[in-house]
Amino acid sequence: ADNGEFKAWDGQESGKAVYLTSHPVDTSKQKSAQCYKTGIFNIAAVNWPESVDTDAKKCAAFAGSGVSVQPLAR
Repeated sequence: ADNGEFKAWDGQESGKAVYLTSHPVDTSKQKSAQCYKTGIFNIAAVNWPESVDTDAKKCAAFAGSGVSVQPLAR
């Protein structure tokens, strides 16, 4: 968020997701949380918004940040 508060990404714009948490965060009560700001993560291990329904959208979510996601090799 522009004001520095921790907010859940709504899935609408690529590159707006910049951090990743390892647990659910109630952003109405908790304005900060421990999070990952860099790393490569298994695309299937992330809890995505329903509108983020393709691997392409998921890979684009963190564009420009230190976080990226990849599907496991098949």
